[in-house]
Amino acid sequence: MKHIKILAVALLFSITAKAQTQDTAMTILMRNQCVKIKPVQVNQWVTDSATSLLVYSQHDNFYSTCTMFYELLNSKGDDLFDGTITVTGDDYANWTGDNVYPFTYVAGKLKLTLK
Repeated sequence: MKHIKILAVALLFSITAKAQTQDTAMTILMRNQCVKIKPVQVNQWVTDSATSLLVYSQHDNFYSTCTMFYELLNSKGDDLFDGTITVTGDDYANWTGDNVYPFTYVAGKLKLTLK
């Protein structure tokens, strides 16, 4: 019975470790998929400036609406500010499926200048 318990704990640890590794790898990959922006102060409490914008789709019904998650990152890749923006109506219809539109749309809503 001891062997079964030890095996179960080892298996659980292995699954947890793999999930953390995949999460970290996904975070690194996503941080490399951001675009440069004109440096901007995100708010009065954060002294560092955001220099990159990361955007990805959280939910898209492939018909009329898409919720996009965004992060404003400093030069080290640290998340200074994040949130979601929903694309609907004509804005969704104008999105031809290219990968540039989410960045330009979110930058426009946040009044950011892409480099």
